[in-house]
Amino acid sequence: MLLAFLLVFLFFVSAAAEENAETDQDRNGIPDAVESTASGIVRVEASVSDRDEKHRSVKSQTGFLLGDESAGYVITACHGLLFSGEELDRLREEWSVGEEREISLSETVYEIIYNGDIRKKVSLFEDSAGKDIAILRLDSPLAGSLCLTLAPEEDPAPEQVWLATYPEETEEYIESAVSFRFGKLLEEREEDESPILLYEIRTDDFSAGAPVLDPEGHVIGVHGTASGDNSSKASGAAALTRMLDHEKIAYRRAQAPQKKKIGKAVYVLGTIAFLLLVLLLVLLIRTVLSRRKGGPDGRDLPGRPRILRMNTRETVPVLMTPFLIGTHEERAAYCVRGNAKVSRIHAAIFYEGGKFYLADLGSRNGTSLNGRLLPAREKERLHDGDSFYLANEEFVFRT
Repeated sequence: MLLAFLLVFLFFVSAAAEENAETDQDRNGIPDAVESTASGIVRVEASVSDRDEKHRSVKSQTGFLLGDESAGYVITACHGLLFSGEELDRLREEWSVGEEREISLSETVYEIIYNGDIRKKVSLFEDSAGKDIAILRLDSPLAGSLCLTLAPEEDPAPEQVWLATYPEETEEYIESAVSFRFGKLLEEREEDESPILLYEIRTDDFSAGAPVLDPEGHVIGVHGTASGDNSSKASGAAALTRMLDHEKIAYRRAQAPQKKKIGKAVYVLGTIAFLLLVLLLVLLIRTVLSRRKGGPDGRDLPGRPRILRMNTRETVPVLMTPFLIGTHEERAAYCVRGNAKVSRIHAAIFYEGGKFYLADLGSRNGTSLNGRLLPAREKERLHDGDSFYLANEEFVFRT
């Protein structure tokens, strides 16, 4: 019967706790939802060359795929990808050295690398230096690639965030090569009317443009730059959605989780089951204790049995038997603190047939009664006023 009530109680507890279930994690400690975003991570390259293609300069960083039914766009950071006018002038000057005339530069070429070493050209569709976000458009959607999903609009900020990126030394851009780093979300704030995230993850230049993910694998920001020795900064997802909505770009957004409503009757039944379980446990404990010699509260023991610890002048009532004495904090009825010579469960006082007995329970340093060493696990009669030692710790028994 007790088992039946316990099973009923556990059923209701598990039903009520489903909404608070933790994110599933794989053997490496990475949430499954986070790890599943690996197929949507790409390497982004921007390159400039001279018209004769004798010289070439390349910038490389991380990006992620975005779209609705298929991947039509790539999101990345702006600052590490675009060539500024000053950079182009410097390249033109450097590459013109030794030439008869000043060389001219080609247009910037943007490419993504994915699925091993496949390269695909993309075009710069929209960029915002203030938000540090660039949107690149694919000429044709990528089939079979995963478009990442933006976090729900009103979703509370997670305590920890994840960064999905390719390490600098990556040679083959496949899912298993994606590196996942996690850290504590430190702060959310506004800078120039744009949301900014600060988080405790150490990054490098190649991580720029990587998605910042919550434990459910939803995008909550676009990684920008390192903000200190151990922290980094990203543009919040709200800044990205403003750009996407302005350009009427379709994208996926997760729905806010709906809390499961458990009927009032379920709570009532669960409460009743819990109370019945508690009642049965109390009755079971009282039954077990009542079968012990001396009873649970000492009412069946004659007089006021007690032991006096002579070293501390402490009086300890013997409320039930067997009365265990030792240094074990939980199992001993009286814990002998401050004496390392006393064993964890050293000795016990028993009450049988209207008489008290003392027995050594196989202690390391022995038990003596009135100056006589007791054999292990043999009960010796205990009288009022008897003196006994646990190792070198003296006690006097009184009734």
